Amino acid sequence: MDSRLMTIDGSITSVQDKFSKKYQEVKETLQLIGQLVEEHKGEREQLNELKQQEIRNLELKVLERFE
Repeated sequence: MDSRLMTIDGSITSVQDKFSKKYQEVKETLQLIGQLVEEHKGEREQLNELKQQEIRNLELKVLERFE
């Protein structure tokens, strides 16, 4: 009986270790994804600013032609 309990306990510990390692891998992956999203967020904001500036320039050109 004791040997069966030890075997079961060992199996449970093994499964817990596997899940713990997998959890850590997923956590690290999500952190990397978060960092990439933040990096691209800044790039998207810069691109939006450039687009808005280009739109303002085009609007000014259109207004100048009609004046």
